[in-house]
Amino acid sequence: MGLVNWIYLHLGVDVHSGTQTRYSSLLLFYFYIIAKLKFINIQSM
Repeated sequence: MGLVNWIYLHLGVDVHSGTQTRYSSLLLFYFYIIAKLKFINIQSM
């Protein structure tokens, strides 16, 4: 949960800063990383 909380913290900061484009790119980037990590974990099982 630590990673998820860290992501939400950074996304929240970006939203308050009004950087909507940066918010979208960060969101996609983090989801890509998480999906890749989960895929690797599933493969190794």
